[in-house]
Amino acid sequence: VPPPPLSTMVFSLLSSIFSNTPVILNESNTALNPSFNSSSATAPAADGGDISNAASFAKSLNQDIMRLYSKYLSSDGSHVDYAELSKSDEFHAFQEKTIQLRFCLLKDLSELERKALFLNLYNIIVIHAYCTIGVPSSLAARLKFYKTTGYMIENEFYSLDDIEHGILRGNTKHPAVFVFSPQFSNKNDPRLKYTMEKDPRIHFALVCGAKSCPPIRIFSPSNLKFGLNAAAKNFLKNGGLRIENHDIYLSMIMKWYHDDFGKTDSEMLEYLKQFLAEEDKEKLEGLLKEGKFKLHYLKYDWSVNGKK
Repeated sequence: VPPPPLSTMVFSLLSSIFSNTPVILNESNTALNPSFNSSSATAPAADGGDISNAASFAKSLNQDIMRLYSKYLSSDGSHVDYAELSKSDEFHAFQEKTIQLRFCLLKDLSELERKALFLNLYNIIVIHAYCTIGVPSSLAARLKFYKTTGYMIENEFYSLDDIEHGILRGNTKHPAVFVFSPQFSNKNDPRLKYTMEKDPRIHFALVCGAKSCPPIRIFSPSNLKFGLNAAAKNFLKNGGLRIENHDIYLSMIMKWYHDDFGKTDSEMLEYLKQFLAEEDKEKLEGLLKEGKFKLHYLKYDWSVNGKK
């Protein structure tokens, strides 16, 4: 989840206090996939992917996600029909399928397979939660949502923040100004063995449920490189980066995660340049060579990416 400004966070907390709304400091985690012996779930089915084979199960889960997307996701990936999805038989079957993630052995997957799996899981967790828990309606609620909502995988809990900052960003700290330690701060955390080298392209693939997020895609190990490159190109082409004379307008994502793209503004732009169309690439090369440009970050639209 993108970091809130410190002033906004302080205001939100003060507002909660003076409006008699409780401020919960130690939230409990919300696992969307209950254990199979709970009253709301059944034991793992024998079909729908061999749970003893992690790669086979991950592939089967991807196919289920694709079926949901084909019916309830807009053709451009920008909007989800949450109302119809939540009532569908396909979604209820998918909820049952996620229970099997508790038995999925991540160690049996290659890093490429794990990367594709975690990208897809992040996006489907947001959708799953919006359909079952609801949409967070305030800054404080959003912070709690990303921190505490997730799936149990291999008997460990992975929240949205754990997947993004702990796994996909190489156990980097959350970019919020009030966070000072890495996502997995305990050196004995069993999830540490699955952390990956930082790849800035993930920011064009993770969808937090807001209108300013990138479009939703499905990733597989075989198309991961192409898919991430395509996601970056598509996002920048459709408003993520715009050049007007010496002014460069960027998505707020590039401000929040600036250091993932490059330590300096020039390094960040050099990285992004590879994903631009030829005309924009030439413009950016000229500005970088000249060294005269001004960055502007666009306001982030937190409206829900629901059906129009």
